[in-house]
Amino acid sequence: MAISLAGGCAANIQQIDTSAYRTISPRELKQESPTARTKPSGNRLTGKERFVVHLPAGTLLPVNVVADIPLARLEPGHNRIRVKREIYLLFDPKRGVKISPDRQRWADISDRRAIQELFGTRGRGSFSFGIGGSKEKGLFVNIVIRKPARR
Repeated sequence: MAISLAGGCAANIQQIDTSAYRTISPRELKQESPTARTKPSGNRLTGKERFVVHLPAGTLLPVNVVADIPLARLEPGHNRIRVKREIYLLFDPKRGVKISPDRQRWADISDRRAIQELFGTRGRGSFSFGIGGSKEKGLFVNIVIRKPARR
């Protein structure tokens, strides 16, 4: 399942009661998905049910970065991203995919403004690209992406 965070118009934050939704961890999601290769616990997901994935602070998730431009292509790697604060993801066939910091207020996963409001980010971020070299590392490419938190 691919999820894009691009786009967004006016912030649309919804109050959704998810107390009756099944809550699962990223590990359970992997084990219970329809394409899982592990033995299911009997609660295998079909893609038709509603559920919430809870990502506690510190959770490590694999990252798939694709960069393919005329000048260069990024080779696939094994990168991971660490969640800095608690996050909830709501998967609902009728509502789509939503994100929340508190499991009460939800934003559509593609609504950039609503996500900024919910998670307290502000303004624009920064992106830098550079090429460097050292005896220890040899020639390398440095990419830095930052988004400041609201104070």
